[in-house]
Amino acid sequence: MADAVAVTDEPDRPDAVLSAPAEWWVRLAAGRHSPEHTPATVTLTGGKLTLDDLRGVFPGY
Repeated sequence: MADAVAVTDEPDRPDAVLSAPAEWWVRLAAGRHSPEHTPATVTLTGGKLTLDDLRGVFPGY
């Protein structure tokens, strides 16, 4: 069984902040987000999470 993901109440402080163009977010959610297709303007700051962590949450189809 895979790890579970749940949407919960908003935390007091975010784990990280993602700054990305809308089209990259759509690519991420669709699982089409390989590092070679990630623009340099995409950043994830402020925490323990990495872009690879996000890629793992949205594995694609």
